[in-house]
Amino acid sequence: MENWCVYFNYLSDISLKCFTIDNTKYDYNITFLELKQKIYNPEYSLVFTYTNQKFFNDNDLLKEYDQEIINIILKKKTYNRINIYPEQYTPDFDINGQNIINICSTSENGYAAIKNDNTVITWGNAEFGGKSSNITHRLTNVIDIFNTKHAFLVLKNDNSVVFWGDCGDSPQNKTKDNLIDIEKIYIIMDSFVLLKKNGKVVILNNYINDDVDVIKIHNQLTKYDTVYNTCSSFAILKSNKTVITGGKLTKVQCQLFDIQCIYNTKYAFAALKTDKTVVTWGDEKNGGCSLKMKDKLINIVKIYSTQGAFAGLNKHNEIITWGNKRFGGDTSNIRHLLNNITNIYTTNSAFAALKKNETVITWGDLKSGGNSSNVANDLFDIINIYGNKSAFAALKKDNTVITWGNHNSGGDTTNIKHLLVDIIEIYYTDFAFAALKKNKTVITWGDELYGGNINVSTTIDKIYATHDTFIMMSE
Repeated sequence: MENWCVYFNYLSDISLKCFTIDNTKYDYNITFLELKQKIYNPEYSLVFTYTNQKFFNDNDLLKEYDQEIINIILKKKTYNRINIYPEQYTPDFDINGQNIINICSTSENGYAAIKNDNTVITWGNAEFGGKSSNITHRLTNVIDIFNTKHAFLVLKNDNSVVFWGDCGDSPQNKTKDNLIDIEKIYIIMDSFVLLKKNGKVVILNNYINDDVDVIKIHNQLTKYDTVYNTCSSFAILKSNKTVITGGKLTKVQCQLFDIQCIYNTKYAFAALKTDKTVVTWGDEKNGGCSLKMKDKLINIVKIYSTQGAFAGLNKHNEIITWGNKRFGGDTSNIRHLLNNITNIYTTNSAFAALKKNETVITWGDLKSGGNSSNVANDLFDIINIYGNKSAFAALKKDNTVITWGNHNSGGDTTNIKHLLVDIIEIYYTDFAFAALKKNKTVITWGDELYGGNINVSTTIDKIYATHDTFIMMSE
């Protein structure tokens, strides 16, 4: 399989007024520049060619090229220089020069990388996916890779799958017929769930809790569904906007219709309905009960969550919160400040709200980002905020960075403030941050065990962050 995706579009019938690229329709009456912008993806480099090699200008209209074949070629970027921090997670083989396209990991430090020849290499914790030597011959023609906390699974171009790592003891793991003709892959409560083209459901590594109704998965999962998980249950949003839940619901099941989207804390769910009201269930102390806020949970346009609380943003740009007070569920003391909100960001137990005037309001666990009083005077002209488990980093218009929260997790950058300039993007592990600069150099801070305070001596094109590792890649 080549490292190309080529789409041939015959512009032969202008009356159609549109064409399709990768299942997305576009109007002929746009310029080439607009087309580039529409399908731009930083993971690809774009090439436009024509049958008769005509030259074109960005401002030319596509419709002027009637009867031509446009080949839109997306060449996947590859990375040949890899640096891993902390260095203890570097593989015992030379990972450089491998033409890597993508990397993913399990939560127990197993790593897998797809190469541009569609094969896979692995390293790290052997028990949790870091060793695949016994199946290397099967890891070919790979088109996608999935991971749970314990294992990896790849989808091949013949719609079969291969999986490895800590895969549980499900008898379905050993039946080859269960691993072919795969229509869609889900992850439900840290288990790979395969939907076959004949409609059969296969649960590979069964980590699903005993008190969860697995029969619902087998009988009702389809390719049109969306799955959401907590640590103790799951919710399946159906195409008809109803919800299938993992547990037994008596109080709210009758309300789970016309559902637009579902959000979750660690142990509870919140469903946003098309009428912009909210239905909640799960652990009542951690967001599963919103009865006291029912009258206020109207006109909600989006919901955000920490591990134990929810925050709903309404159409008036105001915030309504509920759930565990320690995790940001109580905003009674600052309610008058929670207006003109444009976006909300979270750590495990604190919220940070960005306002229209580009200032920030925080609440929740004071030690994990809920208290920003020490940097309040610097929190202006904010354009983006990043949160790891217990600290925030805010990127300003002038490309500098302001941090707050747990000092050990990156909440204190006093000693490196002079280095945090010309920043264009920030990445994070559980307890550390990495900032990519305009000149492609990187600054890291936070817990050294999670990639913080590392001296990065090379230029970097892309950073992949796991829960405790920064993988820095260059072309």
